[in-house]
Amino acid sequence: MFNLYPQLLKLVVWLYDVVNCGRDFEGTATVSGIVLVVLILTPVIVGFILNLLERLEFKFFCYFFGYRVAFYIVNYATIAGTILHELSHTLFAFITGAKVTEVSFFDHDGEALGHIAYRPQGPFFLQAIQHSLTACAPVIMGFAGVVITSYFFLTTTYGVWAQILLIYLGISIINHSSMSSIDIKHYFQGIWAVSIPLFIAIFIFCRSTIS
Repeated sequence: MFNLYPQLLKLVVWLYDVVNCGRDFEGTATVSGIVLVVLILTPVIVGFILNLLERLEFKFFCYFFGYRVAFYIVNYATIAGTILHELSHTLFAFITGAKVTEVSFFDHDGEALGHIAYRPQGPFFLQAIQHSLTACAPVIMGFAGVVITSYFFLTTTYGVWAQILLIYLGISIINHSSMSSIDIKHYFQGIWAVSIPLFIAIFIFCRSTIS
């Protein structure tokens, strides 16, 4: 759908020039470290901001329409986003080896509509990966969902109702692509395990751009 490789190459070369640390082993390690930190913090920042906006949205509707109406608008009216959110947690927990014990899309406790429960399994290193990737899954899948819906919105020829449906899906996804405080805690609990192979992959990619 999109060819990002040339843009990534340009971005890495630009970063080398900005950091101005040379293009030897140490310079590549520095650039790779910067990219790694950006990649680690991006889901947290995006997830936290979206979570804050979701809470502000809830409080806004509460103030004007009351709790029940606010709960319905923020959660039930955008149920597609809630389903994607919980399925994202479930999918990442499953593919990393955790045991999913419960999935719900229709909670009635507090301001959240759904939740999942999982039990980490395997060695400590693998459990750390399960915690981290499961926690940030809604941000990753939410970004992918917005990209896909935007692509079809810009290219679809099925008429106005299809456009309206895509707009609804996009809003629903954005509205629930957040990370709660518990998600952020689990994310940092295991991100060190993800960082090791990710740094190696980034380092290899950066070296390939200058070789």
